[in-house]
Amino acid sequence: RLLPRLHCLGWLLPVHPAILPNSRIEGGLGGAWVSIREPQISGGVIEQLIADPGNANHLIALQDQTGGKQTIVESWDAATHWHALANLFQFWFHSLAIDPVHTNVIYAGSDTGLYRTMNGGRNWVHVADFGPLISVPSGDAIYAIDVRPGASDCVPGPASFVSSADQGHTWETTPLRCGTYGEITSSRSDPELIYLRAIDYASGNQMLAQSRDAGHTWVYRQLTGPLF
Repeated sequence: RLLPRLHCLGWLLPVHPAILPNSRIEGGLGGAWVSIREPQISGGVIEQLIADPGNANHLIALQDQTGGKQTIVESWDAATHWHALANLFQFWFHSLAIDPVHTNVIYAGSDTGLYRTMNGGRNWVHVADFGPLISVPSGDAIYAIDVRPGASDCVPGPASFVSSADQGHTWETTPLRCGTYGEITSSRSDPELIYLRAIDYASGNQMLAQSRDAGHTWVYRQLTGPLF
């Protein structure tokens, strides 16, 4: 099982005041932020928004539509204008990750596996049965979580960390502690540093798993406080 994703009611993007001179800038610990309200992307809820690491004005969004489909939409002018790249009918994406080196390469995690596009989101092919949690820390590298059907000793399903260094052609697998995993994140400046957020099955507590060797070994830390 996977932890539920959090959805925001609006968009907040960090910007320089010169970009949107007529907008209200909110200060604070997060720096300069502006609420983007117009123009809106027509359609349904935005599931995820990712930015091109090579072009700050280039954004790609995953949008849930009515009728059981999704749309990949794109902006080249910092969210001022948008156009549709592809309508998705065969699968349902939950997460997107862009290759920081080959920015036309984007990965998507779904309930039916991991998918990849080589042309910026227009066409997609199935890569592996892992997902929907994914992270792409460096060129050609992919991290994901593989969850198998539940068992008597691990009701959420045995989970493994899987990694590829060649765009998903070959994979390495490392078993993880039994739990409900909800997020995976990695560092582009240090791709071997990885964090996983989960609920520990044995204790029912939140836990944070950390690896400093690209997922080969893991340290688990129990977390206290509200669920995040």
